[in-house]
Amino acid sequence: MTPKAIFNDYQINITELAKTLGVTRACVYKWHESKNGIPAERCIQIEKITGIPRCKLRPDLWGYANA
Repeated sequence: MTPKAIFNDYQINITELAKTLGVTRACVYKWHESKNGIPAERCIQIEKITGIPRCKLRPDLWGYANA
């Protein structure tokens, strides 16, 4: 699961992230509101774009070891 606070803590702009990823704003907003959060396959892309470690985007998959 993606911690909901991650979007605020890192001041992620949903519109800009969506544009960069080539998805709709609604898609990213759905990740924000979803229980599961950001899909695992998108975490690596988001890590490259934003510099936010994947372990913070999806600690349930990668843990906090590198956080």
